[in-house]
Amino acid sequence: MTSSLSASTTALTPARRRQIEAMLVRAVGEHDDRALQMAHAYGHGATLEQIGDRWGVTRERVRQIINAGSGYTAPELAQHRRLKAAEEKQFLKASVLAWSEANPGVDLHEGARRFCLERDEFKKLLGRRARFHEASAMRKSFRSGASDEQLLQYLRRFHAETGATTAAAYTAWAKQEGVPGHQTVATRFGRWNNALTAAGIRRAEPVRRESVFTDDDLWAAAMDAFASPEAPVTYREFSEWLQAREGMPSDVLIRNRLQVPFSTLRHAAVRMLATGEVYRGVCTGNVFESRDWKSLAHRDDDPLEPVRGAIADLGPKLTNNAYTVWAKENRAPSALTLMRRTRLRWGALVEAAGGQANHRRNNGYSDQDLVDWVRRFIAEVGSTSSSAYAEWQQGKSAPHLVTVLARFGSWAEALEAAEEQAPSAA
Repeated sequence: MTSSLSASTTALTPARRRQIEAMLVRAVGEHDDRALQMAHAYGHGATLEQIGDRWGVTRERVRQIINAGSGYTAPELAQHRRLKAAEEKQFLKASVLAWSEANPGVDLHEGARRFCLERDEFKKLLGRRARFHEASAMRKSFRSGASDEQLLQYLRRFHAETGATTAAAYTAWAKQEGVPGHQTVATRFGRWNNALTAAGIRRAEPVRRESVFTDDDLWAAAMDAFASPEAPVTYREFSEWLQAREGMPSDVLIRNRLQVPFSTLRHAAVRMLATGEVYRGVCTGNVFESRDWKSLAHRDDDPLEPVRGAIADLGPKLTNNAYTVWAKENRAPSALTLMRRTRLRWGALVEAAGGQANHRRNNGYSDQDLVDWVRRFIAEVGSTSSSAYAEWQQGKSAPHLVTVLARFGSWAEALEAAEEQAPSAA
């Protein structure tokens, strides 16, 4: 009784919040204890009365059952809900403002649809920035200032003086020259690459296939992750979970396409798992259908196609780092995703796409060197987690995690190689 009273009158500690969050992240089934099912439902937003109606008891009895048998109390779960709602609103506001900065002049209605909000609610979140998305502001945004041809002249001058083509490099140059930055250029021409093409700096982009994954697929992948027995709690764990399972979309694709913070992604996915209902219109009912991820990832899709596109844009000697930057700008699959799908290392992948590989070994490590380091890590730490390896290798002469991933394509394949190969002689 004392613990319940204390929990209801004191703030939740970070450790206690993590315990509650871990309980809410995992899916609770009919076989679980009644008190835990009630706590799970209450933590996800159901009212005590709704829970009582389901079980045929009063709301007060629900409170008693939660307090006595779930390991949590109704007051602390309610407090966690309030904190979560405040955090979700904060994340939503930050996402809306980030969208506004990246899309000046775009109509309020389009922004509201993007975030599944009513126009007035969306406008309230924008605050003073709402004026940049009113009809009058849109006309001013697109008709005042530099003309299209002036912007193209700036681009040509920038390229002639620097030889660069990236948006970041242009923005740095534009600040020195006192001319509009890359966001203005990208907004005017639709995309940064479209502006480069219009300026004659690069050829028109080849038509590239869209990702085989729909938004529903991406949400379904997140739901599969959070419903699993090894449900990830941190973003790093989420990334590793996806990498370890063939056919799953990458965490980068999910983050770039859905454009929601990881905390919001987890909150929405777990809520859909708990309720069986679509959350805030982020997807359709198809999200609840089962998926054969291996078949889905490879349907009518050539993993060499994005590499060919990058080679055409950046030249035949395509490095992993250069491709990574290009992939982010062009919303293409990550290098790790392509290496995992083709089972080729980066150099071989570039050559298969018609480019020229850089055969310099990463930091001088051979494949056997990397395998030996992974085996040593497992022996010393007793873990197979890539995050644990990243912490372990700090301060040692061990290769960086990125080096291991780039060589083997994924952490799972590095572990497989370490199991198959015998350690080299000491």
